[in-house]
Amino acid sequence: MYMGDNTLKINKIPALTWNWLKMNDAAVMVPAETTGKKEPVIVTPDEITVMKEASDHASHIPGGMGDEFEKDLHKKADGTLVFSSEEGKCISKPVVVSCEYEEGAVTADRYMVRAGKGSRISMLIDFSSDRNAGGFAMAQTVVEAEADSIVKIVQINRLGNEFTLLNDVAAVAHEGATIEIVNVFLGGKETYQGCRIDLSGTGSGVKKDIGYFLKGSQKLDMNYVVDHKGKKSNSDIKVSGVMEGESEKLFRGTIDFKNGCAGAKGAEIEEVILRDDGVVNKTIPVILCAEEDVEGSHGATIGRLDEDLIFYMQTRGFEEEEIYRLISRSKLVSFCDKILDEDIRNKTMTFLSE
Repeated sequence: MYMGDNTLKINKIPALTWNWLKMNDAAVMVPAETTGKKEPVIVTPDEITVMKEASDHASHIPGGMGDEFEKDLHKKADGTLVFSSEEGKCISKPVVVSCEYEEGAVTADRYMVRAGKGSRISMLIDFSSDRNAGGFAMAQTVVEAEADSIVKIVQINRLGNEFTLLNDVAAVAHEGATIEIVNVFLGGKETYQGCRIDLSGTGSGVKKDIGYFLKGSQKLDMNYVVDHKGKKSNSDIKVSGVMEGESEKLFRGTIDFKNGCAGAKGAEIEEVILRDDGVVNKTIPVILCAEEDVEGSHGATIGRLDEDLIFYMQTRGFEEEEIYRLISRSKLVSFCDKILDEDIRNKTMTFLSE
């Protein structure tokens, strides 16, 4: 608890479920003010232009956490750092933002990636702290992908055991543009993730890969929304996770086919391994449709490992605990391979191994 705390309603699902399920949104106690913080270390390729704009810059692009979060963030953040690529530029190296928080930190940061027409740009954000550290961090990444551009955003949570993270993505993809988002959740006490993608352009697309490993009493609350507006737009959401102890996870995944998005396709799939009886796993896959000529699908595989697989590996000399550990780790390794910086990738692999 912090002095002057206030409660925000965040991660509200577009189509409300029954209220008694208490899954429509999340209520979070947020510190009233930020504290002094260690500034993030940012490495920017020479081809990228960096500017500082107002904290509510490009606020017309909505995120997945909702208005209350954004208004609070706009008050607290010290501006918006905007990273831009010129038209036609294909930048091979990513913008790397290393947010290493100190004990007791209360922060609010806002970033924007603007990809010029036909360009290619990527950003890696690494949230980290000491293993036992506590604090509170708010962050939002805004993406505007101009026609035929490609944007890749990779975000990693390696925070301490007592840390709370509210992290949001707000994005729009114009004609022929593609956005790829990778989220890896490993640390923190409580993590709230919002993401809203506006596929406004014809032939625009988004690919989301979400991986998590929850243990102890960790909590992960997610709200991912894709608004299909452009014709022949495409979305692909894949979620893969492992849950242990008394951890808790809520995944809200909404694919919304708006009127006029003829030929659009959207799919979401989740795979979860439940290692203990005390875990709380909740999933709300939603497909909304206001257009006839579309394809939408969702599916989930939730449970323990296949008994035949366990038996087979036991015949090869593996103990059951080791089998779960190996397979759980392998699920997350594929996400770590998508991390664009070798040093941060190695640190994440070490965090996962420990």
